[in-house]
Amino acid sequence: MSFSTISLPISPGANFSFERIDPSYVDNARTIGQTPGHAVIAGKNYGQVSSREHAAAAPRYLGLRMVIAKSCARIHRQNLINYGVLPLVFINERDYDGRSRRYGVGKKDLRKTR
Repeated sequence: MSFSTISLPISPGANFSFERIDPSYVDNARTIGQTPGHAVIAGKNYGQVSSREHAAAAPRYLGLRMVIAKSCARIHRQNLINYGVLPLVFINERDYDGRSRRYGVGKKDLRKTR
């Protein structure tokens, strides 16, 4: 018995990344570009109900390199890793509270994610 895999293109789906949360995300991500890439700051259980690979692959296609969250859904966390996105969790959830919508996140001494 043989099974075949259907592979859908990532780029069209990327146009809808985070559209319910931030309609400007795609345009901002494209402005920033693949280099240096960008990070997403998220709340609890990031990626819940987003266990499909495209939920991780589409933002990665737009340059997502890192997710910093209060917590991350188990399957989605693994999909992020598989697509080269570094999932990080706040040690102290209160560090998340009060963050502005946009602020810089630096990385130091981390291997490049490509």
